Amino acid sequence: MMLAVYDTNVLVSAFWTPQGKASALLREVISGKITLCYDARMMFEYKDVLLRPKFKFSESMVSSILDYIESSGLSVTPPAVSDVQFPDETDRAFFEVARFCSAPLVTGNLKHYPVHPMIITIADFYDTHILHRSDTASSKVLQAQSSDDNVPLRPFGETQDALKQNVFTDAEDRAEIERLGGKAR
Repeated sequence: MMLAVYDTNVLVSAFWTPQGKASALLREVISGKITLCYDARMMFEYKDVLLRPKFKFSESMVSSILDYIESSGLSVTPPAVSDVQFPDETDRAFFEVARFCSAPLVTGNLKHYPVHPMIITIADFYDTHILHRSDTASSKVLQAQSSDDNVPLRPFGETQDALKQNVFTDAEDRAEIERLGGKAR
């Protein structure tokens, strides 16, 4: 199991582009291969951003994912980091949690953070920690799909057959989350 901190834009990208790398990263959390580290400030931001009307994300799906993160993730109370400046102070929480947990902070926008070796882009994290890991079923599914442009990646689904048939629905995604120990609404 690997610890990580996902910036809010990773979750937005995962919901927005089900066939993208961010969605694959979220599936790694749902499958238990990655444990997200978080604090109360981060959970507040996740909810606040993901439920913005402009995104039109399903409230039940957002709640299911956030409930799963809370129940399976690592909740911490990190010490303040006062020696680093942030363009947006809400990003400080993500940096503090990542630093406290010695976990990579995965983001879609490096400009939000100071230059630091623990901060990594979605693409780089995917390439180094997901794509090249050949010993997991998840990476085998991703590799199979990368060679078949007709197979869309859907967040939260785990089996290759279901992905090939493109049969996952919100209800089935919620059932998968519950099966893996999260609460689905």
